[in-house]
Amino acid sequence: MKSHPSRWIGPARCAGAFLGIVLLTVSPFALAEVSMRLGAGVEYFNWREYDDLEHRKAVDETGPRAVATLDLSAGVARRTDLIVRGRLYGGEVDYDGELNDSAHTPLSSKTDYLGLAVEGGFSFKPRNHRGDTAAVILTFGVDDWTRELKGIYGYDEEYTIMFVRLGAEAQDRRWTARGGLLLPVDADEHIDVWGGLDLKPETNPWFYIGVGYRFNEALELALDYQGYRFDISDPVAVDVDGNGSIDGYAWQPRSEQDTLTITLRAGF
Repeated sequence: MKSHPSRWIGPARCAGAFLGIVLLTVSPFALAEVSMRLGAGVEYFNWREYDDLEHRKAVDETGPRAVATLDLSAGVARRTDLIVRGRLYGGEVDYDGELNDSAHTPLSSKTDYLGLAVEGGFSFKPRNHRGDTAAVILTFGVDDWTRELKGIYGYDEEYTIMFVRLGAEAQDRRWTARGGLLLPVDADEHIDVWGGLDLKPETNPWFYIGVGYRFNEALELALDYQGYRFDISDPVAVDVDGNGSIDGYAWQPRSEQDTLTITLRAGF
C-alpha cells in the first residue's frame, strides 16, 4: 500500500529550511540593501535510468513541469553579497519504463513530481566596469523531490540531494550569462516498497548554464539548464513477502536528469 502523505514530508522540510535561511539572511542585515526577484515559468524535464548489464535504457520520463523561483541578495561587505535562492517545481510527466521481470515487460504510465530546492552562499564581485558586472558564485544547497508513479504498479519515492554550486555570472545593461559546476556531495533515495528501501546513488559532478534578457530594470526573461548524474547504488537486501527472510537485492541503476527551464522574473 502506498503512503501518499509521505510525498509532502520532504518539500515541507525544505520549505522550513528555506524560511530559516531567509530569516537568517534578512535579520543580521536588515539595515543593508536587500533585493528580491520572483519568477514563474515552465521547464522541460527528462529522467533516464539505464541497465548497464544489458546496455540499454530502462526508464525514460519526460514532460513539462511548473516552476516558481525566489532570489534574495543582501550586501554584507564591499563587493560581496549574501544570496539565498529557492525553486519550487512540480507536475505530471510521462513514464516509459518496464516491469521488474525477466521479460522486461514494457510499462507506460504517468508520474507526479513535487520538489523544492534551496541554496545559500556568496557572490563575490570585482569592480564594475562601465555598467558591466561580473561575480563568482559559491552556494550550498539541498534539492528534495518526491515522485509518485501512478497505476497498479505504482509507488512513492523521495530523493534528497545536497550540492555545492561553483560558477560565475556576468551581466551588462541587457544580458545576463551564468554557468559553472553543480557538485552533488550526497544523495539519499527512499522508496515506499517492501517496507521501505533506503538507497544511496553515487554522485557525479555536472554543469549548469543560463542566459537572461532584461526588458528593463525590473523584468527579465531567463533560460536555464542544469542536470544531475548518478552512478549505480550499492545493493540492499529486500524482504518481498515480509516473512523476515532475504528474497533478493535491490539497487538504483545509473540515472540521469536534465531540466531546461524558462522563467519570467520580476525584481523588487
